[in-house]
Amino acid sequence: MEIAKQILDSIQYKNLVDNIQKRTRLKVLSEYRDPVATRDEQKMKLANLSKEEAMKLLEMDKEIFNKFVLYKIQKFENAKIDEEYPNGEEPEQENDNETILGYSKSFLLLYLIEYFLLKTNPSGLEPYLKATRIPNAKKYEKELKEIYSKL
Repeated sequence: MEIAKQILDSIQYKNLVDNIQKRTRLKVLSEYRDPVATRDEQKMKLANLSKEEAMKLLEMDKEIFNKFVLYKIQKFENAKIDEEYPNGEEPEQENDNETILGYSKSFLLLYLIEYFLLKTNPSGLEPYLKATRIPNAKKYEKELKEIYSKL
């Protein structure tokens, strides 16, 4: 959990979040809870993304990654994303009247993981998406690859 926190606390990450917020209507929550940080680090491990590699991407690929983020936000901004759950483990139904407070502080880290896989191991993207329980992983993978191809 410390690795994810260190990335989110880096000046490179903060600058990118600020830039994205200025160019979009996104609200990003300031709180980053330990369970979320732990989950994010598990996702980094699944993708074989080290802290050093993440920081290198944030520094060396910042312009291209920024474009990736903006394209992705534009494509999925109002899309409802549901996770797939095994039978018997489905969450309770959400109330449609609930208000979304904002994006998680770590949303760019999750986008960075996808970007990293697209750049370094495209064949590892679908298994990663399935392992992280993204619904319709194959379709989502295709959409991410389309976004990446525009860079």
